[in-house]
Amino acid sequence: ETLEEDDVWSDGSKVYIARKNNTFDLLTLIPINRIRTDPSWLQEKISENRTDDLACFLNVDIFKSIVADFIEQDWRPHCSTLINQTSDIVLAAVSGSLLVKSSEVERFPKLHALIQLQSSRAARALLVKAEKQVEAHLMMEEHPYTQDQVLFESIAAARHRSLKREMEVALRLDQEGAVYDTAAIKAIMEGVFDRNRRKSVEQHLAEDMEIVLESYGTVATKRVIDRSPMICWEVFRSLVPSIQDTLWNITDAQLEDCMRDSDDFSQQYKDLTEELEQMNKALTIFQSIV
Repeated sequence: ETLEEDDVWSDGSKVYIARKNNTFDLLTLIPINRIRTDPSWLQEKISENRTDDLACFLNVDIFKSIVADFIEQDWRPHCSTLINQTSDIVLAAVSGSLLVKSSEVERFPKLHALIQLQSSRAARALLVKAEKQVEAHLMMEEHPYTQDQVLFESIAAARHRSLKREMEVALRLDQEGAVYDTAAIKAIMEGVFDRNRRKSVEQHLAEDMEIVLESYGTVATKRVIDRSPMICWEVFRSLVPSIQDTLWNITDAQLEDCMRDSDDFSQQYKDLTEELEQMNKALTIFQSIV
């Protein structure tokens, strides 16, 4: 098979890139657990907001600010989209259910309009309530709640994950047949720990902050993923009972006003009634002659 320059193919564990003169570059796939994130953006925030008090500890205000920004930029748009989609479905269902044509609707258009108004009002009240509940939940999440056992366990599991990963790479634990003597292992370990010791306070704080943010994000995101759809599902579940309650609250006076025939219909009814009486009289006379 002839290969063109820059052709790319893979055997599942390695990636090959064709070059000139029937040569190729060989790339080995890197396991995703070896890929480290870059916490430099956190380091910049920590440096910009560093105070003289307890400068070696994580800054709570920075943590709260990052969480609030995350909620506004990542969660709120999705929650708003979910509410808007729920609103479209509910209002379309209510409107569609009342698009019927019958003699009763034509005779009492005001009654039909009243039912449509009350049904839409009930649906919109549920949607407004749902939107307020979602908003309240997002506002509550902007003040991070960290007294969570799952969060503690997640932080504990991630605290030394980066150091462990670096040790595994340095010792080449993913390669079969790699054997080191005691002196070599000691030298590798000292090299890893020495690199960690040379990190600045801001670097260590940024890595610690990243661990806390990642762990908190996992826990808090689950709350939002569970809570927002539950609120929207409550709208669907409560729609029919809410409309029924609203219609039961229509007064007799409103019904009487809506079910009053129009002047044109009353005149037409009167004319047809008189015409029917005349026809009955004519029929009676005809039957008496026969």
